Amino acid sequence: SRRAARAWLAALILLVPLGAAQLHALGYLQGMAAGNDPPRFRRAAQWMERYLEPDEIVVNLWWDDFPDLFYDAHRQRFLVGLDPTYMLRFNPEMALAIERMRSGRAPIDAALLARLFDARYMILRAPNARLYPQLAGGPWRPVYLDEQAAIYALVGPHGPPPESRG
Repeated sequence: SRRAARAWLAALILLVPLGAAQLHALGYLQGMAAGNDPPRFRRAAQWMERYLEPDEIVVNLWWDDFPDLFYDAHRQRFLVGLDPTYMLRFNPEMALAIERMRSGRAPIDAALLARLFDARYMILRAPNARLYPQLAGGPWRPVYLDEQAAIYALVGPHGPPPESRG
């Protein structure tokens, strides 16, 4: 019986840390899964696939949107990739102008973006659109909008009128 007690004690000493590790791993897994954002641009990418040309440039102001755009909307090309310093090195004036627009220190100049990049559209995370007062209810209207993404025309009949340019 002493030997059986030792066996039970050894099993308990082994199983308690293993059980605790398992519970910790399950908690970690749930925490990681709960923190993932939904696919931000998947439905917007479907819209772009339908209405935009392959390899068409789409203006994105937020560099951290690029990974999602790269995977979900691989048919298009985007301005700002993983490291915005590449644009800064290539064309500092252009990079600083885009940064002023992105940060809200200057209004989004649709005509300038369209001309500089031969772009017809701009994409933002829908929650980020609220950071730009000119996009809220004024002459700018999204051509595509869901809870995750907003696409705005920079030119053409759906783009902003000339007086809304920065």
